[in-house]
This record gives sequence, C-alpha cells and structure tokens, in this order.
Amino acid sequence: MSDIPDVIRIGSGAGYSGDRIDPAIELVEKGNLDFLVFECLAERTIALAQLRRSRDPQSGFDPLLEERMQACLPGCASQGIRIISNMGAANPQAALAKTKR
Repeated sequence: MSDIPDVIRIGSGAGYSGDRIDPAIELVEKGNLDFLVFECLAERTIALAQLRRSRDPQSGFDPLLEERMQACLPGCASQGIRIISNMGAANPQAALAKTKR
C-alpha cells in the first residue's frame, strides 16, 4: 500500500513578488492545505534582488519575506502545512536565516 494520499491540496500564497498577503493568510486558515506556494520570481525580480545583494550581502531575497513568514508560518506550522517558495531570489541562505529568526 502506498503512503501517497489520494488528494493533495496546494494553495498559491503569491503569484508575484508584490502580491497581497491577506489571501495567503486566508488559505492557511481555511484552505485545509498540504502545501502553500509563494511563487515570487521573474527576471526583473531577480535583477533587483541581485542589486540589493550587491549593496548589502545579507540582502537579496524577497522584500516581503519576513512579513509573509510572520503572517503565515505560525499557522502553517500548527497545521502541518509545508511552504514551497522561491523568495530566496539572489540570496536563499540569507532568506533561510531570516525565516529561522
């Protein structure tokens, strides 16, 4: 017998870097999700992230990362919702460190 569930529920918490956060919060609270996806990169977004990182080596990730994680991570953690994201942009290690804090 397989451990793969018959249904996997995936919600989109963002479709671009500047997307609103409230719909993601609502998905966490009411969506009965398995995964929440923050898709935040495009060519322009990566270029801007590279510029920010060149000025500050601890930067280069999505500017809304901290706000999104503060809004959604507690609910995701309590419900076992896994987050998938490319908000790390030009500096995924710094984004990871910021998320851990």
